[in-house]
Amino acid sequence: MENNPWLRALIVLLVFIAAIHLGAIAWGVAQQFADVLGLFFFAWLVAFALKPVARFFVARLRASWPVAVGIVYLLLGVALFEAAFVLVPVLVSQTAQLAEALPDLVQALPVWTLWLQDQLAARRIHVNPEALAALTDLSRQAELITAAVLERSVALVTSLVSAVVAVVLVLVLSFYIMLDGTRIKGGALALVPPAYRADALFFLDSIDRSFGGFLRGSLLQALVHGLGTAVIMAFAGLNYVVAGSVFAGLIMLIPFVGAVLSIVVPLLIALLQYGQLGAGGLLAVSLALFALQQFTLNVLTPRVMSQSVGVHPLLVFLAMLVGAKVAGVTGAIFGIPVVGVLSAMVRFVFQTRDLSVGGENSATADARLPSAMSRTARSILSRWWRYPA
Repeated sequence: MENNPWLRALIVLLVFIAAIHLGAIAWGVAQQFADVLGLFFFAWLVAFALKPVARFFVARLRASWPVAVGIVYLLLGVALFEAAFVLVPVLVSQTAQLAEALPDLVQALPVWTLWLQDQLAARRIHVNPEALAALTDLSRQAELITAAVLERSVALVTSLVSAVVAVVLVLVLSFYIMLDGTRIKGGALALVPPAYRADALFFLDSIDRSFGGFLRGSLLQALVHGLGTAVIMAFAGLNYVVAGSVFAGLIMLIPFVGAVLSIVVPLLIALLQYGQLGAGGLLAVSLALFALQQFTLNVLTPRVMSQSVGVHPLLVFLAMLVGAKVAGVTGAIFGIPVVGVLSAMVRFVFQTRDLSVGGENSATADARLPSAMSRTARSILSRWWRYPA
């Protein structure tokens, strides 16, 4: 009975079905507390992002861990205070001015598109008239959108206050998570049987590296893209540099859609100053923004994510695609660190299996070696997940 392969297969199948059922129940319970769990999750991510800074202070200043954590959050509080009283007023002012100027731009779009059509026709380039005619409806839509925004201004202020409270809660929670992280990890490992404690420790370290590296990589690409946008706008003499660059940097945190939308606001600002730039200047700004977008999307993002999370750049694209298919924008964002954790665990399983097979005698090893097809698949997967080791 114990060596019956059909019985073992049945047991595995029943365990798999039970795991799926329990997972569905746990998912339903988690949805009831999604807002609370979300606060803890983002606090956990913030703690991961700031942990290397605290380690730097421990190594350089030879400070204790609580002192290093206190220094990190003190500096973070000062930075947020400065941003709230220096950057935010400028950002709000420029955003309000830009919102007031956008309806005038949209109303001028039909005239601008007719001029563009004449210029293209003079060069024997024909454009679909229906596509150009659709732009004439933008002025009416802009007025409707502006009215809707004004009607919901009270709700917007309420949402802003709620967001500020949520940020404060996340920072407080992340402080305690970072301060007592080692003790929390030790308590969790104490619940694991000793035989599996090393595997559990490796799993927690993989989560630490994947999610922490992913968050730091995301912030790096957002910072690079935002600064690049600011440099292009300042060099071209455009207005609303703070609003345009901050929007471009923040929207880059959203995979796929963010890369496309990141150039929308800077391009609209350039169109507002068309009389100052001229056709050549507008074309130069558009090309520079497009080049920055392509560099961030196709060069910086895959390379940074592959090095931070520890997976192949192709797996980064696969994780974003599958995550977007499963859970929308949230899945596209957090699909990358999840794949990083899975790849680390698969690599760990292959390495431990190789060690266990190598330590046995030849007869037992031959009996446990998989078939030729399984060995080939295992070799391919091990090389794939070993990048960039």
